[in-house]
Amino acid sequence: MKKSCFSESQIIAILKQAESGTPVPELCCDHGMSSALFYKWRSWYGGMDASMMARLKELEEESRRLKKEWRGRPDRIHCDNGPEYVSAALMGWASCRGIYIEFIEPGKPQQNAYIERYNRTVRYDWSDY
Repeated sequence: MKKSCFSESQIIAILKQAESGTPVPELCCDHGMSSALFYKWRSWYGGMDASMMARLKELEEESRRLKKEWRGRPDRIHCDNGPEYVSAALMGWASCRGIYIEFIEPGKPQQNAYIERYNRTVRYDWSDY
């Protein structure tokens, strides 16, 4: 969202002026804003005071922090020795990011049981149709 040139306390002060009886066109002219912006502010911040505004900002910051990449990148990737995994492109990508590629032993698909189960599902269930 584009950052407003008005602070939250200024927005609340302008809304309070409107509540006290100052006409909206006069407020918009005095502060150099459009009436559409005023009505948008009133729909977002109408009825709030400074403490509620501060709490809203805290919650927005917490939401932003909780949404942030929450696990990060893995330390290692466990995969089989298929031709798509032994390529130089994958190894270069992993080394640039500090990720270790851990290969299973050749001929031991049980070491990567999760992906083998997925491959079986694809092979038998999806290609049946």
